[in-house]
Amino acid sequence: MKETKLLLALRKKNGQIGYLSEGVTIPEFFDLVTPKSNNIFVLPDFSPVINTLYSIHKKYRDEDLTMKYSSLINYWADASTYSIKDIKLQKNVQLASFANEMLNSIQLRVNEKIPSFVRKINEIDNVIRDITPECNMYIDTLLCFIHSKASLEIESFKRDCLLVQYCDFLYDKVLGFYNLATNNCDFSTRFNESLLCYLSFNKPEVLNEFLILHPEYSSAEDIKRKYISQCQPEQVYDENYGYVQQFGIRYRYYDDRAINTCKSIKAILTKIISIKELLKRLRDEDVIWDDSTDLMNELQEFINQPIQKQHCLNVM
Repeated sequence: MKETKLLLALRKKNGQIGYLSEGVTIPEFFDLVTPKSNNIFVLPDFSPVINTLYSIHKKYRDEDLTMKYSSLINYWADASTYSIKDIKLQKNVQLASFANEMLNSIQLRVNEKIPSFVRKINEIDNVIRDITPECNMYIDTLLCFIHSKASLEIESFKRDCLLVQYCDFLYDKVLGFYNLATNNCDFSTRFNESLLCYLSFNKPEVLNEFLILHPEYSSAEDIKRKYISQCQPEQVYDENYGYVQQFGIRYRYYDDRAINTCKSIKAILTKIISIKELLKRLRDEDVIWDDSTDLMNELQEFINQPIQKQHCLNVM
């Protein structure tokens, strides 16, 4: 039988999956779907990913939410042990019910924690810090839901719309904060990409972390050229030369705390984008489920490896 390689790329130079700050090297969720042969793709049993994230996120202080989260993970772990289809079906139906309840509960909590009006960067930072535990548990719950469906009937994703709607909820909420934090609050200017402009001219090495959300740009030079080319001359008075023409680009100043706020938002956003892309691949491609123990073990080894190292998983 022909051997293929499942290459799980770790976080790339411009940063995609938002777990490095949590000390683990989780592969992109959509990269788990990998070509095998003859237009067939494989999705390995990614239990090690869920278990690793649970070991981190179960430590949150909110006892009520953490208890529900732990109950869901424990039920998912138990349901994953069954191989008899009738029992597995029953367990997965119950798990889907638990997951729906958990996701809807988190949605309510997130909505309650978001004020009706937020504008200043410190206000955005407070909200993001407050909802980050819910966002992480929301994403973990989605992974459990996807794992359950994939292990039972992976073809069901071609007809799915519920999980997509769950993803869209969090994506829309977090994207709104990203736009507030990175755009200009001064509506008198036509330039609205304040963070990108500031980083391009002042901290291009930090800009690379954000370019994954802006595929229209490949470098700081792209952004500089765009905004310089759009500048309109303004007439100003100079003490030495009288009236002169000048060009200027206006953008918000970002201190380190403001940049870190944007990084926190980006971390959540890239996680949910990665799940959205995983669902898209499960819908659009012919994917088979692979629950081989060897592959699971290699995936665990991959997660345990030092950051910035790549590893290939062999799929027979």
